[in-house]
Amino acid sequence: MQLKSGNKQVSLDNAWLSGFSDADGGFYTNVGVDFKLSKRPAGGYYTKFLCKYYITQDGELAF
Repeated sequence: MQLKSGNKQVSLDNAWLSGFSDADGGFYTNVGVDFKLSKRPAGGYYTKFLCKYYITQDGELAF
C-alpha cells in the first residue's frame, strides 16, 4: 500500500464542511479592541478577532 501525502492547508472550498453544519451548526465572529486592555507600544490598540464554528445536536433520539 502506498501512502498519500495529506493536504495540510485549511480550505473552505470543499463541500465537506456543509455536511456537518447543514442543520446543526454555524459560525460566530466577534471583533474587540479591549484585548489586554492596553495600547500597543508603537501606537494603536491590541485587537482580537474571535472566529468560532459550532455543532449542536441536542435532542437526538437514542436507539
